[in-house]
Amino acid sequence: MTDFGTQSPHFSAQVAGRAMGDSDFIRPEEDDRADLSRMLRSVWVRKNIILGCIFGFAVVFFLSAYMQPKKYTAHTTIMLDTRGQQFVSMQEQVVGDLKLDDALLESEVTVLRSMALLSAAVERIGLDRFDILAGEDGYEYFDDSIVSRDQQRLKFVAEELQNGINVYRVGESYVIEVSVTTIDPQLSTVVADTLVEVYIADQLNDRQAVASNATRWLSDQVEVARQEVLAAEARVEEFKREVLQSSGASEDVLEQQLGELNQQLALARSERATESANLRQTQLLKDAQGAVAVADSLDVPYVKAMREARQELLREDASLSSALGENHPTRRNIAKEIAEIDASIAQEVDNIMRGYETRINVLASRELSLSEDVSDLQDKLSNLSNSSLRLRQVEREAEAARLRFDEMLTRLGMTQAQVEIQRADAKVINPASFPLVPSSPRVKLLTVFGAAIGMTVGLVAVLIIEMTRGGFATARQLESATGLPVMSALPRAEVTSPKDVVGLLNSRGYHLLNERIRQLRAILPIATRQRKNCYLLLSSAPDEGKTSTAVALAHASAMAGVSTILVDLDNRRGTLQAEFTEGQMVDLSNYFKGEITIDEAIIKGQKTLFDITGAGKHQSLMADGVNGEQLRDMVAELKERYDVVVIDAPPILAVSDGLQIATVVDWVLYLVRWRHTSEKSVKYGLDTLENVGVNNIGLVMTMVDVREDPDSYAQKYDYA
Repeated sequence: MTDFGTQSPHFSAQVAGRAMGDSDFIRPEEDDRADLSRMLRSVWVRKNIILGCIFGFAVVFFLSAYMQPKKYTAHTTIMLDTRGQQFVSMQEQVVGDLKLDDALLESEVTVLRSMALLSAAVERIGLDRFDILAGEDGYEYFDDSIVSRDQQRLKFVAEELQNGINVYRVGESYVIEVSVTTIDPQLSTVVADTLVEVYIADQLNDRQAVASNATRWLSDQVEVARQEVLAAEARVEEFKREVLQSSGASEDVLEQQLGELNQQLALARSERATESANLRQTQLLKDAQGAVAVADSLDVPYVKAMREARQELLREDASLSSALGENHPTRRNIAKEIAEIDASIAQEVDNIMRGYETRINVLASRELSLSEDVSDLQDKLSNLSNSSLRLRQVEREAEAARLRFDEMLTRLGMTQAQVEIQRADAKVINPASFPLVPSSPRVKLLTVFGAAIGMTVGLVAVLIIEMTRGGFATARQLESATGLPVMSALPRAEVTSPKDVVGLLNSRGYHLLNERIRQLRAILPIATRQRKNCYLLLSSAPDEGKTSTAVALAHASAMAGVSTILVDLDNRRGTLQAEFTEGQMVDLSNYFKGEITIDEAIIKGQKTLFDITGAGKHQSLMADGVNGEQLRDMVAELKERYDVVVIDAPPILAVSDGLQIATVVDWVLYLVRWRHTSEKSVKYGLDTLENVGVNNIGLVMTMVDVREDPDSYAQKYDYA
């Protein structure tokens, strides 16, 4: 089978430039963008792979789901309630209401899924109700000397149920949904309701147990506090009695006595100071002026009388002094009396001074006595103050004991009230309803899911196939990699031999291959700018559509009324003569040896519009000594007889014959198989041609799948 491909939209300008003699071509930009349309076309082309994966996976998932036992799911919903209901006045609860946060909610979800809670629910329902879970084989018991059979059954049932229990928080709310899945719809409903009931009952029992324990503890503490209050009050009374006995009076009385004594002490000190001052003043005056001067300062009646008597005697003596002399007896008597009065005054002054001293001594003694009394009272008050401090401390301890007792007593009353009014932190807001339809297996959903997986696998497979395919996908890529124009892209055609190609081109209906060959035939003269041309078809490796393309080009040229000959120089695999002639065979090697003329080497078309010539099969043309001059002469002779000479040569990387032929032709058509020929092979072949001086080269993509080709816009076009 031979294949072709569609034409590139970029070659026209490049071929025109080539025909005008441009030495260089504008290299098209590399298109690095992802071609979504091409990917979609690849997916469409390989849709059978995707459809097969979809169908296969869908069937597998359908059968696996259909063979699973039916299970039923019952749902119940509870809400964690943080709103406290206060029936009595309480400042603090023994068991506080829940302070809900994410961690606490997750903890409650874990509790609902715990094995302990599930076991309690199973025991409440009854183990016999779960025999359906054991199946036809029943329970498998182990050594019951350690664990009883009932315990083994309970463990088995709880583990089976736990696999079908799902507990989750509903959104960001305080609502928790519990779902139970079993093979029995009624059992699922019963387990869901019972599990929630056990959870709420455990909450309530735990709160009541905590409150009861707190009540018992508080009762003991109240009794201890009562005994402490009694002991503290007894200590206060005993201390008061001891203080009263030691001080003899109360603190107020002692303070009043101390005040009076201080007043008396101050008065005594003042009087003693006054007397001491009078004594010092009298003594100084006596020492300075005598006792008589002291008497003048005293306001004592006796002294005052003697002082007046003395003054009278002095006046009398003064009156007698003018008449009588000092020795006169009268004056001597007066002087004697005056001396006696002075002696009496002096005696009286001494007595007064001794009286001062006596009073000073008395006042000093009194002051000392009062000082001792004050000091004694101060000591008593100090001792009483220390005792008062200790008494106040004892009273404070007693008051603290009374306050603690009152507080404990009040707390006990509150706790006793809370024991009776405890409520759970959760409540059922949606009890489980009987499931009418099974929750699993969901055959339709699993089938669709399997189909989706199949589609994904198919798409991945197609993508892998697409990514791992080699060669060039578009003419743009080939032009960008080589810098040469892609003159045509020939579509794949369902042909098995060159004869089928001719039959396809002769068909009356529209075919894209026919159109592309015609375009190629029309473009080539523009590229060479000659009326007569010789075209050489080369490829990198075999099976790239070279022979079929040569036949198609020759036939298209002949159909256009142009004399055409097809030269088969692929002598190692040449089959054209056997294909298009009725047993008539020629061998160009005889022509090169001079044994026959060129006309004798040509076979006129019997089944085709074009003539044929070629080398014999399984012969090495170049190895027979044919040189470039001989080839040039052959081409020249053929061009004299024909307008178009099409030469089919061996692959350039497999056999070197094509290199020598390429130097004598007008244009080389280098064929690149779509998605097959590697870039390395193409570049190596083109470099080889350039090394031997071949410049007139055009590229042709072959075997293009038009379903994946973005340039195959005319593939469905047809004439009316």
